[in-house]
Amino acid sequence: MVETDLLKGFNYERTLNEDPRTKTVWLLGHVSRKTGRDVAILIAEKTHFSPTELAGFVDRLRNVRTQVEGNDIYHWFFSEWDGETDMKITLIVPATETHIAKYTPQPVHYVLETPDMYNALVKPFIELEPLKRIQWVYNIVDGTAESERVVLRTSGEEGFVLLPDMKWDGVTMDHLYLLVIVNTRTVRSIRDLGSGHLPLLQSIRDRVPAFVSERYGVSPDELRLFCHYQPSYYHFHVHVTHLKYADAPRVMIGQSHLLDTIIDNIKHIRGDYYQVATLPSIIGEKHGIWKAMQKSKDAL
Repeated sequence: MVETDLLKGFNYERTLNEDPRTKTVWLLGHVSRKTGRDVAILIAEKTHFSPTELAGFVDRLRNVRTQVEGNDIYHWFFSEWDGETDMKITLIVPATETHIAKYTPQPVHYVLETPDMYNALVKPFIELEPLKRIQWVYNIVDGTAESERVVLRTSGEEGFVLLPDMKWDGVTMDHLYLLVIVNTRTVRSIRDLGSGHLPLLQSIRDRVPAFVSERYGVSPDELRLFCHYQPSYYHFHVHVTHLKYADAPRVMIGQSHLLDTIIDNIKHIRGDYYQVATLPSIIGEKHGIWKAMQKSKDAL
């Protein structure tokens, strides 16, 4: 039996695993040969766009009919081919230089940010960020956009909303990805957290895993709750992922801080821990904070 015949002779039995992010599926089956029936595993991965496919893809955009959601500058669509959904599309318009930098490959650097560095360089950068860049966040919190996607909402300054992240397909539980966005606008990152925020943090830590367990059937001890520093936008939020989602975006050490650790640092070490601690972060060279750091070095 030649190699292509082996593939043609594959008989599907069940799906072992699938990864929506890498577009890979692992299938269990068998191949019948003269020597008998052999157990077989087939691994299929969608290939990268070729230049020819990209040209055709852009033409196909003119035929997209279904918009899934829209919020301020972000718009999500599903593309169909031969009657079946084959692609999720995100359109950002108008896109800023910050968006262009975010999605452009660039060298990254490990930075130990002291409190002095934060106050002199990072905090001014955050304060100069136009509020319109996070208008889409306010829309979610206020209920004027994506309200049907919110699965849990609590009120008041210690309240928050919980909704599926757009990176999750809503089906594959091993890649579960939810987002907690707090109601208060006074906390931009973990640097702003103090003892007064413990009720909010503990509410998220206690209520979200219990809700996820009931809603999605994922046990609390299978969840990872964490924050990014630096975050991709400066309105405090918490990421919720399945532990099996080991390669979730920016989940690596140096970028993520576990919610349990944040609570413990404030509660048992000191209430202003995140105002006095030196914090690690990984920053790309196109990020405004990295540019500010380099400019500061040049001025010395």
